[in-house]
Amino acid sequence: MSDSTASAMGAGTSATWDRIDSWSAGTWAVRTRDRLEEVKLRHLLAAFDGARTSDERLAAQQRILTLGSEAIPSVLAELSLSQPPDRADVLLELLVRRESADAVIDLVIRGGGTWALRASLADALARYVPAAPSGEGRLRFRIAAALVALGRDPDVGVRSTAIDAIGLAGIADEPEIHALLEDVAEHDGDAAVQAEARAILGEFE
Repeated sequence: MSDSTASAMGAGTSATWDRIDSWSAGTWAVRTRDRLEEVKLRHLLAAFDGARTSDERLAAQQRILTLGSEAIPSVLAELSLSQPPDRADVLLELLVRRESADAVIDLVIRGGGTWALRASLADALARYVPAAPSGEGRLRFRIAAALVALGRDPDVGVRSTAIDAIGLAGIADEPEIHALLEDVAEHDGDAAVQAEARAILGEFE
């Protein structure tokens, strides 16, 4: 995808994510974007971006990770735009710390958002698997189903991230995931995505 296309997709981010639906205690609650938290996050990200040493970068990262759940709508807005890998990593860590896997899965199910956000949600889902309680089959199933949906996304960047997330999460043995990988390995229109799927399948042969 070209930079101009990505910019165009991100242009409506503020309006799209000004109100975020989040799963809480079994009911839908509309979470309004907190302008104070938005300003605070931007200030902390600027300090993170401007850090000159590894110690400064680590300190800035830790300050970002102290933000509460009120910052999550602003985090999603940031993730709706392309981010440098290290910046995306700290935003995703904050998302996973403050938001439940079910809430992220429900955002995937609802659809929409920019390609960058959908790819970020795939990355986030992989991070929930190691922390899932032992024997929590329901959550593992929901994560797998969400990654299958993202693995069939029209955007190649989202599909690639989803396939990579499947490998990182170690859930390729789930039947629906295995079927997706076989389909992608055989039929995906992007050779690199096909290769990713084949590599993961090869680990289970």
